[in-house]
Amino acid sequence: MLDIARSLSDRTTNALMQKYRCLLAEGQLCRKPHIAIDDPVAEFVSRYFEISTPESKIDQSEGPGEIDFFGAKNAVDYLRLPERVKEIADKLEVIGCDMTEIKATLEQLVGIHGKGVEGRTFEAEIKS
Repeated sequence: MLDIARSLSDRTTNALMQKYRCLLAEGQLCRKPHIAIDDPVAEFVSRYFEISTPESKIDQSEGPGEIDFFGAKNAVDYLRLPERVKEIADKLEVIGCDMTEIKATLEQLVGIHGKGVEGRTFEAEIKS
């Protein structure tokens, strides 16, 4: 896409120079190509300070509320966040069910073991 944009820009420049008989400078990239994603958190953060890493940047260079990603993989990872959070939530739910089953099994074991030990709580049995 960058090559196509540059080619179109060069053709437009040549057409303007011929039509108006003027000299225009050759175009060049001003900064890294980036993918910008609007984000309310980035809008809030960019009001107070700028965050910059080699892979991304949050600032107010093109208006508040966007994150600039300098690679497509990082932008895709960011866009997949809601999906990944849902996957983690589903896994935590399964773990919670497993923990409930483990607790019930431990309570049964303590009950069997605790028949000879009266007056002790489940927590005390676990510690012993």
